[in-house]
Amino acid sequence: MACTEKPRVVIDARPTMGGVERYAFELARLAKNGHCLDRVILYGREDSTRYRPVSPRREVRRPLHQALGAAKRILVDQLMLPLAACRNHADLIHSPNYLVPLCTRKPVVVTCHDLSLLDHFPTKPAGPMRYYERAVMQSGLQRAAHIIAPSRAVAAELRQRLGLPADRVSVLYPPLPSFCFDITSGEPWPDRLQVRPPFFLSVGTIEPRKNLHRLLLGWRRAYSRCRVPLLLVGPYGWGERTLLDGQLAVTDGLRWLGCVDDSTLAALYRQATAVVQFSLAEGFDYPVAEALCTGTPVVLSDIEVHREVAADCGLFAPPADPDALADRLVEVCSWPEEQRTDFRLRCGRQAGLLRQFSRIEPYLNLYARILTAG
Repeated sequence: MACTEKPRVVIDARPTMGGVERYAFELARLAKNGHCLDRVILYGREDSTRYRPVSPRREVRRPLHQALGAAKRILVDQLMLPLAACRNHADLIHSPNYLVPLCTRKPVVVTCHDLSLLDHFPTKPAGPMRYYERAVMQSGLQRAAHIIAPSRAVAAELRQRLGLPADRVSVLYPPLPSFCFDITSGEPWPDRLQVRPPFFLSVGTIEPRKNLHRLLLGWRRAYSRCRVPLLLVGPYGWGERTLLDGQLAVTDGLRWLGCVDDSTLAALYRQATAVVQFSLAEGFDYPVAEALCTGTPVVLSDIEVHREVAADCGLFAPPADPDALADRLVEVCSWPEEQRTDFRLRCGRQAGLLRQFSRIEPYLNLYARILTAG
């Protein structure tokens, strides 16, 4: 169906951090590439052509700055976003992060990436915004016209824990970056990184949920056996600065690269011995899908969503067991070429399943179905 036949939608595409930022950016890119910007309005994002990871503020901020930042965020959430929807004569709002403004009468579709804000409340930074975000999430999930889950695991949890009917929740795997569709390996190696293969790669915001302590413990034990360095890629989030700085100062073979652009990230994926994601909880975990699309082995914490996204392409270890992680890292280093070839074939099949949602049409069709049902 042509875009001109679709409803008019405002997508809250404000830049943020981590997987939610990647999701919002890729959704905006799909709308632009699908020539749907006459019907899909991107709120809060001027450039949908280049992915720029957000560099977060320092963890410690003055109380006045915290209060002003919180007030601005709440004002935009609750007033400016619904006003933008009204000005643009939108039929519907899509919030990529569970927000349903209190003062809008328009139907709102939310994406719920995970329930960690409810399950692991202490793992969010302390401060008033933690309470605001939790309240917004609880309210949004109950009031949303429809909820998009990024995985079957999250959809099942939403239905079971919150008692949501099945017809209010749809599973749409997140849209993937453009480099996930490039089957070549033509990215030039970024010499400025001053690192060469072999290396393990871990991608994501530095925060407690990523299980950094056990990741580093398991890798150090593997490093004593295989001498493969570990590269960390992603912004600093909160709560792990002392651990990170301490390990970087004393640990040979460990480097934190911070944020990198997509061409650099793609080159790192393709050259990595394995991508290591040892999170305690995830809703989808973009780096797992990105690694599979580039044919790179993945060593993962044994949580439900990793089993779903990686299927038979992952090597798994319990997230509380760094010794098991070390064994998996050493194991992947010993793979013969035939085993790596077989792995790449399996990766191709799984990546094809994940790629099919990287189109704007499933979202437009969902928007239209919700409005028709309403």
